[in-house]
Amino acid sequence: MLSVMSCGTDSDCVKDDFLGSYTGTSKCTGEDEMSVNAEVTEASGNSVAINIDGEVAELRIDGCNVEIPETTIDFLGNPVTSFGEGELNGNTLTINQTINFIGVTTNCNVTLRK
Repeated sequence: MLSVMSCGTDSDCVKDDFLGSYTGTSKCTGEDEMSVNAEVTEASGNSVAINIDGEVAELRIDGCNVEIPETTIDFLGNPVTSFGEGELNGNTLTINQTINFIGVTTNCNVTLRK
C-alpha cells in the first residue's frame, strides 16, 4: 500500500497521492448504496485513470481537486454524456458524477478510502 500525504490546500496534492487501491461506496439516483473497489493508475500529463469495478474514467488533477472531463458516447443510437468532479482529502477520494441519457439525469456520489 502507498503512503498517503494529507492534503490541506489544493496545491498540497501531487499525482502520486492519488495512485493506489481504494474501497468504498457508490450511491446513484434511484439506486441503493453499494460497495465498490477502485484502482487509480498512472495516465499521461496531469491525469490518472480510475477503474471502479470495471468502469474506467479519466480524472484530471488540479492540486487535490479532480475533474472528469465531459464525454459523450453512443449507446444504441442515443448519446450518453457524463462529467464530474471531486477531491482527495487525506486518504479519502470523493467523486460526484452526472450522467445524462435520453433526457434522464443520474447523479452518482462515490466515496473511496485507501
